[in-house]
Amino acid sequence: MEDAQEEFDAVGLVRSALADAGVDDVSFTAETRGRPRTSKGRIALMHGNRNETQSPDAAGDDKGCLRWVIGVPLALLHLLAGFLCFYAIYTRPGHPGDEDALFAIEAFAVLTIATGAVALLITLAPAHRAALNRWWLVPPVALMLAAGVRLALPV
Repeated sequence: MEDAQEEFDAVGLVRSALADAGVDDVSFTAETRGRPRTSKGRIALMHGNRNETQSPDAAGDDKGCLRWVIGVPLALLHLLAGFLCFYAIYTRPGHPGDEDALFAIEAFAVLTIATGAVALLITLAPAHRAALNRWWLVPPVALMLAAGVRLALPV
């Protein structure tokens, strides 16, 4: 009988192990639907479902991490597009028939539009829409517009 009682006292063992680890409050629920009940500094264990949720601080913020993982390459793409757009706008031909300068202007403008389009597609990806706000759409659209105007208007 003692063996059976020790076998079913797993909840007490888990509580004592968590108490030794420094966790103050543990709640065990028999629910299998919905989310485990959690609050700051509390661990909720789903009994029979094996879902385990740690404190919000330990779990981390996935949306914030995604902002950094996507935001840094996007910022680099925006800087590259800005660099290309700058040289597309400020490159001037030395004389009226300077084909090299005109080719450079067209190349910088087309590369700006291509880089801005890549940044725009990354920003509009469904997986990134939840993490990035609408302001991330402004730099590529503005740079693509400036490059398009430079490409369309004569020198």
